[in-house]
Amino acid sequence: MCFRPPSIVKPAKCPDCGTVNPPTKKICSKCQADLTITQINPINWFDIPVNDLLRAKTFYETVFSYSLTINETETPNRAYFPLTPAITGTSGSLVKADGYTPSETGCIVYLLVKDIPGTLAKIEANGGKILQSQTAMGELGFIAHFQDCEGNRVGLYTTTMAAKMNPVNWFEIPVNDLMKAKNFYKTVFSYSLPSSSKMGKLDMVWFPMKPKTPGTCGSLVKADGYIPAETGNVVYLSVNDIPGTLVKIEANGGKTLQPQTELGELGFIAHFQDCEGNRVGLYKHK
Repeated sequence: MCFRPPSIVKPAKCPDCGTVNPPTKKICSKCQADLTITQINPINWFDIPVNDLLRAKTFYETVFSYSLTINETETPNRAYFPLTPAITGTSGSLVKADGYTPSETGCIVYLLVKDIPGTLAKIEANGGKILQSQTAMGELGFIAHFQDCEGNRVGLYTTTMAAKMNPVNWFEIPVNDLMKAKNFYKTVFSYSLPSSSKMGKLDMVWFPMKPKTPGTCGSLVKADGYIPAETGNVVYLSVNDIPGTLVKIEANGGKTLQPQTELGELGFIAHFQDCEGNRVGLYKHK
């Protein structure tokens, strides 16, 4: 979901030490950190928690015509959404594991569709529930919210600009105090976050967005019905240094929920609770 016009090329601010580097630099001149993650969008993975993996897999395949893949030997148990490398948007998985609890509150991931009313009809026919009917977002397109068969709040998004994209193209992190949350993410991740904007009844602060690049963008949102939670969907922010980021998180009012965990050749993840009470993930590739 592209809420902002394409941005101009800007200097690369190191996510580890905050040093401002020329836009063509790939390694930070001060701390030697990898600057390539500043050239992709913030979110590069999502998890939707489930209680019954096969039931949820069938729900998403039937409603969205996805082909989800399960790795029988993997722990935790996951069903992977399709992924096309090097295009806009991101992929993720359904997850059944301790600590992953379905919820109508918490972070919201938005699945790209062509026909929201038609998709909502299929959702209800397959055990889901409409939480917010199709809502116009001006020239930006339309959104809706539904509850899946596991009890998660998930979003739908459609736009006339839609091209070939990965399943998720927007995320929202609910907050109670927009300025406190903005300062938290700006301090911990060295993001350049703009002033808050009003979109209908939503007060939003957008994360940095890079059009036509892998990953996806999103926003902090304060509005009725948007409730921070440690349960529900998990969105993953790309970082260079997970242990170092967890230290900064705890120093700024957050909490480590899951320390760095290896996922084999896929890289490393961790979970934290932000200053608003949301469970959010960190991701580092190998």
